[in-house]
Amino acid sequence: MARPGGTYPESFWRSLKHLNDFRLFLSTFFFILALFTERLHLISTNQIRWFVLVSLLYALLCLAFVHLRRRRSFGFERQLTLQLMTDIMVITLLMHLGGGIETGLGLVLIVPMAAAGMYSETRSMLTATAVAAIAVLLEQTVQDWGQTGLVQGYARAALLSAGFFTVAG
Repeated sequence: MARPGGTYPESFWRSLKHLNDFRLFLSTFFFILALFTERLHLISTNQIRWFVLVSLLYALLCLAFVHLRRRRSFGFERQLTLQLMTDIMVITLLMHLGGGIETGLGLVLIVPMAAAGMYSETRSMLTATAVAAIAVLLEQTVQDWGQTGLVQGYARAALLSAGFFTVAG
């Protein structure tokens, strides 16, 4: 249910602050991972640059989200929606650059899906969760394009997507 006048309790904004803190930590972790990935052989060499670039872009977006939250220039639901959609796109892209569903990076989307539960409207929460599920399934499709043995990857993607709905609910 929407709040009259778009006002939300301070606890909602505090939860958004904690989500932003997690996001800043995550973007820093992704950047450091990209720096040492050559030694760890986690990402193919031709995709390291993209992984670093996306990680840096994510960090900059995180800083912008911190600024927006402090100013409260947009309403709570708008900020949360923008941040969740950004998380979904960036983490799915990093998951793809890192090697797909097998990397485990898709599990990081569980935290933003838990944040989707902060929505006051069930329809909005389910929309964000559905977008995350579709993004993971599309990433699996792109990853398996032209290859055989698709069932195993899709089973993992489907289970992860079901987990999104469970956590957000």
